[in-house]
Amino acid sequence: MGKVRTGKKPEDPGRGTPAYMLTFGDMMNLMLCFFIALFNPTQGVSEAKIDSTISAFRQGLGVFPASISVLRPDQVLLVPEEKGTKNFWGKEQQLEELEKRLRKQAKEMQMMGPGYMKWVKGKAEIKITIGSQALFDSGSAEVRGDSLGDLDKLADFISKHNLQVIVEGHTDDRPISTAVFPSNWELSVGRASRVARYLIDKHGIKQNMISASGYADTKPIATNASNEGRQKNRRIEIILKPTQGTPATIIEEAKARNLFGDMPSEPQQ
Repeated sequence: MGKVRTGKKPEDPGRGTPAYMLTFGDMMNLMLCFFIALFNPTQGVSEAKIDSTISAFRQGLGVFPASISVLRPDQVLLVPEEKGTKNFWGKEQQLEELEKRLRKQAKEMQMMGPGYMKWVKGKAEIKITIGSQALFDSGSAEVRGDSLGDLDKLADFISKHNLQVIVEGHTDDRPISTAVFPSNWELSVGRASRVARYLIDKHGIKQNMISASGYADTKPIATNASNEGRQKNRRIEIILKPTQGTPATIIEEAKARNLFGDMPSEPQQ
């Protein structure tokens, strides 16, 4: 059968790139720039900016709960939108890692006996409380020899993680008056300074990384109306704070735990 002539010329195919290719090309360019910045951080890109970019990328893909990334010159602060969501890369995770390691270390510190040592994690520090009866004889500021082994283990933990140390001495409200310690002020300062001096002399902790102070009975944690309360008030508090010299592996392990799921942790005391 012959072709029917309509008098119209066939339409020429459209010229140029299909519309969908423009969007695809833009996306590929963005991905290329992202991975160049990710794997070439030596060109003036700080680690904080890299972490911020990764966080924003994960948030866009829905990998982690939604959060707001607030970039500061020296760090990345993640402010969770959902109640109970953890700050993935901040100081909170660093302190959690330190606390887990301290808990493991404390299992080897048996000579102090149950109840003599406990700790609490704050927003920027870990505070260890040790009963004075575990370290000193009554009215004395000399650390007992049978407690030095446990103090050595704690000192190893401090040195290994390059922590700033604050040692505080506390007493109950019963007055003391001896040739060496005219009052509880001198006793509390003496005990704190003896612990600090031992950490410096025996374990080489730098003097600019440690301080000591005494508060006598001005900061009780229990009532002084009972023997049990006074025993709790007689204590040494050792406050540990991370520094810029704290190993980066602390944060790296925190990142790995959040990327690949919670790892088994040591049970609570």
